[in-house]
Amino acid sequence: MIQWMINGLIIVGSLLMIVNIIGFIRYAVFIRGKQKWNKGKWLLYVPIILLIFFFLGYVTVGIFGSPDIVMAGILFGGSIFVAIMLHV
Repeated sequence: MIQWMINGLIIVGSLLMIVNIIGFIRYAVFIRGKQKWNKGKWLLYVPIILLIFFFLGYVTVGIFGSPDIVMAGILFGGSIFVAIMLHV
């Protein structure tokens, strides 16, 4: 019975992480449009690359792992945290 909750947290967390990645890409494009940066353009893409690795971790745990409710909660909480940081 609890397995559906674990799978749900991982699926919703993964979907939210995809939304977060898209949000950070849009933010990087917005910032690059506002300022003419000749140096340090790569700095805007560091969070995006890290979030992609985070998302790949979700997929790996969901497919190959056997997560428990604590791990699923931590992963879901991480997605919520990233979403809050994006909006702040």
